[in-house]
Amino acid sequence: MTGYRRAIGLVTANIELGVAPAVFSGVLAAARRHDVDLICFPGGEIGTAEQPANAVYHLVTPGLVDGLICWASALGLPERHPRAERFERRFGRVPMVCLNGAVGAHRPLTLDSYQGMCKAIDHLIGVHDRRELAFLQGPVRNPVTADRLRAYHDTLGRYKIRADRALVSPPVEFRRDAGAAAMRVLLDARGLEPGRDFTGLVACSDFLAAEAIAVLTERGVRVPEDVAVIGFNDSPEARFCAPPLTSVSMPFAELGRLAVETLLSRLGGDPARGRSAPVAELVLRRSCGCAGEQPEARECAGFPATLRKHGIPAETGRRLRAEFEAALAGEPADFPAMAAQMAEGGDADAWDEILLALGGESGAELVTRARLAVAGNARRLLEYERWQADQRAQRLRETGVALSSVVDERDLTGVLARQLPQLGVGDWKLSIGPATALTRSDVLHRDRRSTWIAVPLQVRDEPLGIGLFEAGPPDGGFYRALGEQISSAVQDIRLFREVEAAEEADSVKTSLLGKMAEELRAPVEAILSDAAGALAAGPPRPVADLLNRITAGAEYQLGVLGDLLELADAELDSLKLHAGLIDPRAPLAEVFGECGLGRLPLIEADGQRLRQALLTLRRSLGPRARRTVEADVLPPHLRIRISYQGTGTPRGGLGLSIARRLIALHHGSLRFETGSAGGTFHLFLPLPGPQGRALPDDAADSLLCVADGPAAEEAVAAAGLAGLSVLKLGTGDDVAAVVDENRPAAVAWDTAALRPEHWAVLRQLHDHPKLARTPFLAYAAGHGRDLREVITAVRPVELAGLAVIADPDPRAQAGTQQLIAQLHPGHLALTAPDGATALSLIGHDVPNLLILARQLRDMDAFDVLERLHGDARLSDLPALVLGGDELCYDDVRRAAPHARTVLLGKGILSDAETITLLRRLLDPGRRPPNRQEVARAVVYLHQNYQHQITRRQVAKAAEMSEDYLSRRFHRELGVSPWEYLTRLRIARAKQRLQETGDSIQAIARQVGFHDRAYFSRIFRKHTGVPPQSFRCLRR
Repeated sequence: MTGYRRAIGLVTANIELGVAPAVFSGVLAAARRHDVDLICFPGGEIGTAEQPANAVYHLVTPGLVDGLICWASALGLPERHPRAERFERRFGRVPMVCLNGAVGAHRPLTLDSYQGMCKAIDHLIGVHDRRELAFLQGPVRNPVTADRLRAYHDTLGRYKIRADRALVSPPVEFRRDAGAAAMRVLLDARGLEPGRDFTGLVACSDFLAAEAIAVLTERGVRVPEDVAVIGFNDSPEARFCAPPLTSVSMPFAELGRLAVETLLSRLGGDPARGRSAPVAELVLRRSCGCAGEQPEARECAGFPATLRKHGIPAETGRRLRAEFEAALAGEPADFPAMAAQMAEGGDADAWDEILLALGGESGAELVTRARLAVAGNARRLLEYERWQADQRAQRLRETGVALSSVVDERDLTGVLARQLPQLGVGDWKLSIGPATALTRSDVLHRDRRSTWIAVPLQVRDEPLGIGLFEAGPPDGGFYRALGEQISSAVQDIRLFREVEAAEEADSVKTSLLGKMAEELRAPVEAILSDAAGALAAGPPRPVADLLNRITAGAEYQLGVLGDLLELADAELDSLKLHAGLIDPRAPLAEVFGECGLGRLPLIEADGQRLRQALLTLRRSLGPRARRTVEADVLPPHLRIRISYQGTGTPRGGLGLSIARRLIALHHGSLRFETGSAGGTFHLFLPLPGPQGRALPDDAADSLLCVADGPAAEEAVAAAGLAGLSVLKLGTGDDVAAVVDENRPAAVAWDTAALRPEHWAVLRQLHDHPKLARTPFLAYAAGHGRDLREVITAVRPVELAGLAVIADPDPRAQAGTQQLIAQLHPGHLALTAPDGATALSLIGHDVPNLLILARQLRDMDAFDVLERLHGDARLSDLPALVLGGDELCYDDVRRAAPHARTVLLGKGILSDAETITLLRRLLDPGRRPPNRQEVARAVVYLHQNYQHQITRRQVAKAAEMSEDYLSRRFHRELGVSPWEYLTRLRIARAKQRLQETGDSIQAIARQVGFHDRAYFSRIFRKHTGVPPQSFRCLRR
C-alpha cells in the first residue's frame, strides 16, 4: 500500500462510557503526534455468543491496519480463556498491544490497579483509622476486578485485620444501578449495619461508589462521618458526587498514549522500546473524611515526570521553563499569558499540576498568576464547548428529522451528504448488510492523516450494517447517537421495501385469483344455466330428476370452489388462526339465520374461520334440508348441534375435510351421527381459561358461580343434572379456601347481574393458579383477546379510574394518593416504591394514569415507559413524571414517543393546579399537543435556575418564540414560566435552609436571587414566613 502512512486500530467496547473517553483521547493525541492514521472499532463486549455490535471487529484485517491496540478488560476478555484465544485468531497476523489484560501470547500494558487499591485502603486504615472495610467488587471476568479484590485482602492482612466475606459484595457489572444493587445486598440481604459492621467502603469504580453513597444517604447514613468511602478511576462521578468522592486516579490517557508508542516501536522493529506504565495516585476529597483535594499538598514527582505523565512534549516543557526563568530574572515577558496560550485546548487540571511542579518558593506568586490565567482560559473554553455541544445537539436533531423521511438508499446518502459536514464529519462510508473486508484505499486518504470510527448499525438485536465516520466531534456518544439515527433510517427503508414487495405480491395474487375464479366458475355456471333452461322447458320426470341432481351437484361444486378461493385469498395455506373470545351466536346467525338461541358463553375462536367452517357444513346439507341449531355447555367445550330432517347422509369430500380441519385448528372436534329421520353434526368448540384453552377435569365436583344472572342459571341447572354441586360466591366468602377445598369443573358468571363486589371476586378466581386451565363460562357482551381483557372491559364504573403511583418516598406516595382521591373520589390508587413493582401492577390491571418519580430505586421513569411502549393497551397511557434537578434534555428525547407524558418538577405546582393538570391529561377528547417544547423549557429552568435567566434564553432552549413560549407553557402547566422559575427557586431555597448552615445571603445567591431583601420578600410571599423564621421552625 505505497503512499499510505501507517494505520493503527483501537479495538474496545465503547469510547463514550466511564474512562473510555480518556483512553480514546490518549490514543488519538498520540496518533496525531506521530502522524499515523487511526481507526477505532467500538463493538461492545465479547460474550459467549456473537452480538450484533461485534460485527465491526470483522473489519480488522492486515489489509486495513498495520497494528492493533486491544483494550482487553473493556472487552470483558478473561486472560488465558478460549474466548480470548478465539478473538486473537480473528485478527490473524496483525501485531497487537493489549491493555489491562492479555489476549493470547501478547504481554499487556497495564495500569497497576493493585497498588492503587492498596493506597486507598492504606489511607482509610492509616489516616482515618477505619478498620472495618466493606468492598464492592466489579464483574468476575474483568481482570482488574481480581487485582483490586486481591489488593483488598492483602492490605487487610498487612494490618492483621481478619477478612470477613460478608463485607464483600457479590460481583456486579459496570452498569447503571449496579452499585445501588450491591449496596442493598450488604444492607438488606446480609443485614449489615453501617457505622457498626463497617465504617469504611471501597468500590471497584467511582459510579459503583457514587450509587452506594446515594443508598446510604437515603437511609440516613452520613458520609464520611458514619462510613468513609473511596472509589476508583477518578471519573466524573467522583467530582459530581455529594459529598465529592475520594478516588484512585488512573492515568488512562497516558496509558492510551503509551499503547500507541509501544505499538509503533514494535512495528519499527524495536519491541523493547517504551516506558513502564504510569502509577496511580490517590485524589483526596471529602468522602473519606479529608478536607478536600489540595493540589499544592500533593507530593510533586518533578517537572519532567509531570510532563511525561500528562503527555506534554519535552520541547514544550523546555520552552515553558525558559520563559519562567526569564520572567524570574526580570525580563519583560508576560509569563502568565504565555502559559495560558500554551495550555489552550489542553487539560486545565494537568496544566495546573505542571505549573505547580515548575515553580519553587521564589516563583510562587508568578506561578499563582499563571495558574489563574490558565483557569480563566479553561472557564471560557468550557463555556464555548457547552455552546458547541448545544449547537451539535440541535444539528443532530435536525439530522434525525431529515433521516426519518428517507425511503431508499439514495435518499439516505443524500441526507447524510448534506447533514454530516454541518456536524463536523468530513468523510463517511456506509456498508449495509453483512460486514465485508475493507482495504486502506476504501477508507484512508493518501494526502492527509485521518481518524475513523466504525459504528455498528443495528435495531435491537438485528444487525443492519456498519457506518465509518471520519472523526470530527471528540464526543464518543455523538457517534453512537448518529449510528442509532442511521440504523432507524435503514430499518425504515427495509420496512418500506417489504411493504412495497408485499403490496406487489398481493396485487399479483389478487389478479391471478380473479382469473382463476373466472376460469373455474364459468363451466360450472354454464352447466347450471343449461340445466335451469332444460327444467324450464318441462322435461319428463326422469329427465327432471336427473337435471335436479345435476343442479345440486353443480351448486355444491360452486360452494367448494368458493371455499377454496376464499381460503387462498385469505392466505389460509398456513391456516394461522387469530383467535379471541367471541359470542358464538353471531356466526351462527350469519350462516343459519335466526336460530332462537339464548345467551351463550364466550368461546375461544377465530370468527372468520369459524364462519367458513359453518358455511361448509351448511352447503354439505344441501339448500332444501330443514335445519335446526341448538347449543349446550359440556365443560370444557360448548357443544353446537346442527340437525336436519330427511334421509341420506351429507355430501362428503373436500368441503367436510376443510370444515373438519378448521375446527381441529380451534382444538375442537366435529362428529356426525345419523338416524331414521335425519342426522346431526356435533360441533365441540373450546371454552376459555385464564391461561388459554381450558382442559377437562374428570374428577371435578362443583361449579363456581359469580353473579348468577338469567343466562348463568342455565349453566347452574346443567351442573345439577351432571351431579355437580353449585357454589355461589360473594364478597364475604374466602375465595382461596373455596377453591382449595373443591375441584371446580367451571366458573360461571353473567355480566347482566355483575355488581362491584362480584367483580373483585371474579378477578380473584381468574388469578388463582389452581384455576389456570379451568373453563370460564363468560356470559358477556362483546369480545376480547383473552379473559383478562374481557374481565377488565366489564369492570363496573365504580371501580374505574385506576392510577399507579411509583415513588420511593412514602410521604410522596401518600400525598399523591390524596390528590387522586380529590380528582376521582372512590377511585383506586396503587403505590409502588420501584419500577419492577409498578410494572407488575400495570401488567395486572391496566390503569388510566401513571404518576412516576423521575428516579426510582431500580430504574428511572422512562425505563418504565419504554417497557410499556410495545403494548397496544398502554401506548396512549397518560403519565406525569415528577423530577428534580436531575431532569435533563435526554429525558425530553426519551419522553417524545409517549405523546401523553408530562415532565414536571416535584412540588412546584399546588394541589389544585396539579389536579387541573391531571384532569386535562386524562381528557380523552383533548388532542395531545407536542409537549417537547414545554419539556425543554422545564429542563432548562431546572438546570439553570441558580443563574440569571432571560425570556430569550428559555425560548431558545424550548425552540419557540418568546410570546408563544409563555402561552404554551401556561396552557400546558397552568402557570407562567416565570412563576414556575420563582417557585423552583423558593423550593431549592427551602431545601438549603433545612439542610445547610449557609447564610441567607449565600442561599439567595445559590438559587438565583442577587438581592437579599427581594429574596426575603418573595420567600415570605410564598411560604408565609421570612427565611430565618422558616429555618428555625423546621429545626
